Amino acid sequence: MRKFIKLIFILYIGGISLFSTSLLAQAFKHPGILQSKEDLDFVKLKITANQEPWISAYNGTKSQINLNYIPLGLVSLNNQTDADSYMSDGLLAYKCALVWYHSGNVAYANKAKQILNAWTVYNDPDGDQNLNIHWGAINFMGAAEIINSLGGGWSTTEVAAFKVFTRRLTTHMNVPWYNNAQQTQIRSRMACAVFLEDRVMFDKCITDWRYYIDVYYYIREDGAKPPKYPYPKIHGTTWELCRDFNHANMGSRGTFDGATIAWNQGVDLYAEQKYRMTEFLETTFGFYMGTIPIPPTICGNSFGDHPGVLYCNEDGRIWPTCTNNTQMLKESAYNHFKNRLGYNLPNTLAYNNARRTNSYFWVQVLTEYVQPFNTNTCTATITSPVNSFCAGSSALLTASTGASYKWFNGTTQVGTGATYTALAAGSYKVEVTNFSGCKATSAAKVIT
Repeated sequence: MRKFIKLIFILYIGGISLFSTSLLAQAFKHPGILQSKEDLDFVKLKITANQEPWISAYNGTKSQINLNYIPLGLVSLNNQTDADSYMSDGLLAYKCALVWYHSGNVAYANKAKQILNAWTVYNDPDGDQNLNIHWGAINFMGAAEIINSLGGGWSTTEVAAFKVFTRRLTTHMNVPWYNNAQQTQIRSRMACAVFLEDRVMFDKCITDWRYYIDVYYYIREDGAKPPKYPYPKIHGTTWELCRDFNHANMGSRGTFDGATIAWNQGVDLYAEQKYRMTEFLETTFGFYMGTIPIPPTICGNSFGDHPGVLYCNEDGRIWPTCTNNTQMLKESAYNHFKNRLGYNLPNTLAYNNARRTNSYFWVQVLTEYVQPFNTNTCTATITSPVNSFCAGSSALLTASTGASYKWFNGTTQVGTGATYTALAAGSYKVEVTNFSGCKATSAAKVIT
């Protein structure tokens, strides 16, 4: 009998262990939409150090915020003016949340919360503003993630109301599009799933992302597939390129945002489609920047039959008059493939460089430019303006960029900051842990 009871106990404990492991594997990371806490902390260090382009993007973003602004908050979106209010308020809330985290000024957190709370009155599941709703949702969710998970002082009641609002938004995100709207719809629904911690919704978004990327982008290896790809098949493009650059750009923004959200939640969609995605980046932006000749047969029998002609937007302007036009940056994609994986993407870099100082992109630069580096390697170095000092003086030691630090004088730990002020002679080292958890210890810096 005792053996039987012991067996039941072992099975019970084992079941708890397995159950706990399962829950842990399914746990969402917060913040975990377009930025992780590691990403935000990386940028915060750059801002503190007055490094470009982060400091200019931060100051520019801050200058766009009016703390006296009163958000509208609407029960329904009846026209484009209402939709514009919704989208601009979402972006403003996101800007406020970012500035709050980087500055510590609670006035910005309070403004972000005021905006988020104001829009919880929305309740129009039958409205016809589906496109605008999912376009704006990504910014609402980005702001909510930062405020809710990083101590922004959002009450439990307020968060609960915002979750109801988020559910209402998702009722507009199941339209069977096959164009740029589908890419951005999946991205925004995925962001909502993270905030709501809805595993079923998140997994469905991953499935949809995997399906529609083959529908929207073409590589020569696809051959005659996919069957839903509607227009002439040009390697490294999306079929909407023959509509215009702008819509192709919007669609790819949705694709890469979706991959970034998945990456932050432990699903590497970038790895699954790295060839298709990098071929799109370099081919399409090679066309855009003029480094790859536009094929004379491109866009024949499509969107009005204009072979060899690419349009900037629906306003009728023809490339190359749009080379310096305001378009969306590809910072997150470039960051992942170049800075994390080491791909050479000169056309994408040229495209981003030509637009990065535009005020329209300050938020993208602030959130996506050169985020945490290669996940497989890390280094640690110490720099100092002096190697010796007189009695009563000191030497400032600065570590290379990381997420956390441990300073040692010999074998004794003496500090944990990005810098250390040496007041005594000694042999100093620093252990730097990067944003991926990789640790490295510097060579000794001898101070006399």
